[in-house]
This record gives sequence, C-alpha cells and structure tokens, in this order.
Amino acid sequence: MKKTKKQFIALLMIVFCAVSYSQQRIVISDNPEDQAHPSAILDLISENKGFLLPRMTEEQRNSINDPAESLFIFNTTSDCIDIWVNEWHEFWCLCPEPGKPIAKEPSEIKEFEFTASWSTAKNNSLETHYKVDVSQDSNFSSFVCGFKQKNVGKRNEYVISGLDPETQYYYRVYAENCCGRISKSSNVVSVETDEYDPCDDIKEVAFKYNGQDVVYRTVSTDAKQCWLDRNLGAVSYDVQEPRTHEPESKNDYNFYGDYFQWGRLDDGHQLLESYTTSELSSTDDPGHSSFITTSSDPNDWRQGQNNNLWQNDNGKIINNPCPEGWRLPTDEEWFREVGFGQNNEWKGSDDAFNSDLKLTVTGIKYSLNGLVYSDGVRGSYWSSTVSGINSRYLYIQSNSISIAGTSRASGFSVRCIIDNDNSDIFD
Repeated sequence: MKKTKKQFIALLMIVFCAVSYSQQRIVISDNPEDQAHPSAILDLISENKGFLLPRMTEEQRNSINDPAESLFIFNTTSDCIDIWVNEWHEFWCLCPEPGKPIAKEPSEIKEFEFTASWSTAKNNSLETHYKVDVSQDSNFSSFVCGFKQKNVGKRNEYVISGLDPETQYYYRVYAENCCGRISKSSNVVSVETDEYDPCDDIKEVAFKYNGQDVVYRTVSTDAKQCWLDRNLGAVSYDVQEPRTHEPESKNDYNFYGDYFQWGRLDDGHQLLESYTTSELSSTDDPGHSSFITTSSDPNDWRQGQNNNLWQNDNGKIINNPCPEGWRLPTDEEWFREVGFGQNNEWKGSDDAFNSDLKLTVTGIKYSLNGLVYSDGVRGSYWSSTVSGINSRYLYIQSNSISIAGTSRASGFSVRCIIDNDNSDIFD
C-alpha cells in the first residue's frame, strides 16, 4: 500500500511539472538573464549566432512523411527556404524559380516547319531566355533532333524546322533566369505539319522547246515527286483546247513526244523525221540536228563517252533538254514511281498510263537506222543514271515493267522532273 501511494504522488508531480512547463515561454540566449518576449513561445537571442533550419536536398525533402502545415526546411538543391502548405512552396529564394510561360497555338504551318510562340512568363524579373522541347510524343519520351530544351533566346516565338510533312508534333516551353533556375514546363501544344507538295504550288511551266513557245502542266504524284505532265515534244497545253489537256489513251500519239539520244540537247535530232548521220560526234554538242546512228560498241553517238552529260553537278547540267529548274529523273526516282515490291506496283502499260504520270507507249527510235519501232506497244523513258557504257531507262511493256541499261545512241522519251533535293523525304 505504501509503494502504491508513492507511485501516485510521483505521477502527480510529473503532470504538475508538464503543465507548468507548457505555460512557460522559452528563451534560448547566451545571457541567462534574458527573458522571452511576451508574444513569443520561443525567443532566440544572440549577437553572434544564427538560427539554422534543417538543410536537405529536394529529394530528401520529398521523402518527409506526412509533413505538418507550415513546416520549414532549407532546400540545398534550389538554395531556397521551402514551406509546406498542402504542398511544398518556395518561401524565399535568392534566385527564385521563373514563372512558367504559356505556349500558344502555332502559326506559319508548312510541310517542314512551323512557328511556335508563347507568352512571357509572369514574375520573371531575372528571366533571361526560353527553352523549347519538340517531340512526336505527347509524353516527350523522345525529342526531335536539336530540340531538347533548345535555347532560343529572349524571343517569344521560334521557327521549328527540319521536320517531316504530314506529321504530328508537340512542343512545350521553359523560362530560364540568369542564375540558372528553370521554370516548370508550359502547357503542351500539338501541331500537324502540312501535306508535302513537291511541286511547291507550281501549276504550269512555260518555256521554249525546239524553238517554239510551249506550256506544260505539272503533276504531283503519290510517290511525292513533281513532274511535267507530258513528255518533251508532246502537244503543248492549251486551256481552250481540251484535247491538249491529257492523253485519251496509252497510245495517244499526240502525247508521245520526241526521241532523245542519251545526253543530247534539244537540237532537233529528237524529232520523228529528223535526218540521220553515221558520223559520231567528238564533242558534247554535235552542232547539228541529225540523229547519229551507230552499230559499233559502245553504241554511243559520242566518240569518247561522257558520263556527265545529263548529270546534275552542283546545279549545272551540261546538255539539259528540260526547262530551267527541271532535269532528267534518276533511275531511283523511276523506281519510286513504279513502286517495285509495293502493293501499288505497276504491272504493265495499263498501270503506267493510269498512274499520275499518264505514261504513253511511245516506242523507240532505233540506233541502227533512226527509225521508230513499237510505238503504241512499248514505251522507253530515259533516266540520267549511267551503268558502265550504257545508261538506265524505264521499259514499259503490256504485262511487265523494268528498269535496265541500254546503249546511249537509242532514241527514247524524256519526262522531266523538278530539280530539287527532296531526298530527305525518302530517308
């Protein structure tokens, strides 16, 4: 009984002391005579020491379990005093985080580019520049080359270029200030680039051919290439004459055009009824309008072959028969149109005629005698590509299409393609 009484008295003393302590104001000071200010429950007094908040990284701060409202820490990641009020906030910073910008709808949307724009970030007295992310993924798991937080300076718009046509893109923006603090990202804006127009809005081409003023139309194909709509030497387009608009059939002779020897100019040799000569030329330009016949290897109209007559060398083509800005296609460009190995592959002359190019079966002008054979049955179209002593061409028959090499003295059709570098479209 005495032991129980002693325990009870001890418990009362603990409760009394606790209550007494809670009613006191606490002062921490070097001077034991100092008293806490009446309005403060805790008063720190010193002339040579400071108050040190708990210091931790942002990752450590975020690991605090169930932080109390108004909890303070010093964030060593951002060099800021942070406070918890429903979530962590920067209470004070020597270098505050910039306000995030607001991304706007894009403008000047084209096939390969668009202009991104945004509003100036709020409360950015220290803001110095903006950074832009561009991705094909709305989650930004990957980025367009060169556009991962790309520094675009202090401007409020920037041309995003080097893109693919007909493709969905997303962009967002950050503000960064002079001490290296980066804002939270802006809202995400989506944009789809325009459909690719290989003809770049060119509808007609007027030029001189065989000394005459002619007009040809252009055609953009499913293979993303731009061509003249008819062979060189075909009937000129006349808006008042429907018969000149497009061929009625694959053997419409008005659209056959002329028969060029590979590498020669528009000098008259290509005409159906041109004269012939068996004298080979020693120069790139024979200086006459005769079709040069030959039966001897390498079956070239030129004595001493030149592989570069129809090649594009830094924008210059030695004997280009096409109008300015146009040229002979490569064999690769013919491959794209035919679609070898694809579901839409041309299988014969009907497919070639029903294509965007409306290719006719023009026949060939034979290198041995300068006479035209197989017109209305087969079609042969030159490329600019050489293959050994021969040159490559598109060969169209009723039930087959191929690309092969043949002698350069042969007279084949020429269909011109626009002279621009769109190789990145097919990468």
